[in-house]
Amino acid sequence: METVKKKRIVTRIGNVFCAEIDNECKRFFQYVANDLEYLNSSVIRAFKTKYLMDYEPEIEEIVRDEVEFYAHTILKFGIESNAWHKIGTSKNIGEEYKEALFGDAHQYIYPTVYDMIKVNPSENLYGVLTNLLFYKEN
Repeated sequence: METVKKKRIVTRIGNVFCAEIDNECKRFFQYVANDLEYLNSSVIRAFKTKYLMDYEPEIEEIVRDEVEFYAHTILKFGIESNAWHKIGTSKNIGEEYKEALFGDAHQYIYPTVYDMIKVNPSENLYGVLTNLLFYKEN
């Protein structure tokens, strides 16, 4: 019996992928960064324009489009399940991804043993709580 060897999946920052949506349109996204500190996954930027199924845009046209959102994903799983496929690469990965903030579900953070800060991840705001739950010795 012959063993079928799986093709190795190689992705690099700058790769552009196409996802076909319900055979109605196709959307594109680009791999722009690795987040090794938070979720240890690939960061992508998804573009806003929806294209007709038979339209073949140029890579540079795609990456000049408005970014709709940034997200964490595991590229390999989408490729293996045929959810998307690589169509090319562009060195233009933009600069905005450096400003993309991925919130944390924790409602409180503790910068010191005695201080507690309430965090609102959806608004990226924080403020010191006025009624601390801890007793602070002088």
